[in-house]
Amino acid sequence: MLTFLDPLAAVLLLARPRLGVMLMVTIVTGDVALNVWACPTRGFQVGAFVAQSLFLLFFLMTVRLAWPRRGSSGLSEGIRP
Repeated sequence: MLTFLDPLAAVLLLARPRLGVMLMVTIVTGDVALNVWACPTRGFQVGAFVAQSLFLLFFLMTVRLAWPRRGSSGLSEGIRP
């Protein structure tokens, strides 16, 4: 499923920034939540899980920077000299 959702989020980040950011938040948090639920029963790589959790924390702390300002319509507004 991520094979489809990750490229879609990348396109949306350029074309419809708010939707793209919301989809990225959904993907990253969903992935970590799925691993929290599945890893104890399927096997657990502590290093990979810690790295993924730290990325989620960093991502949630900085997602505000990626949130487009009011009136931004994507590519045409995103590039400023």
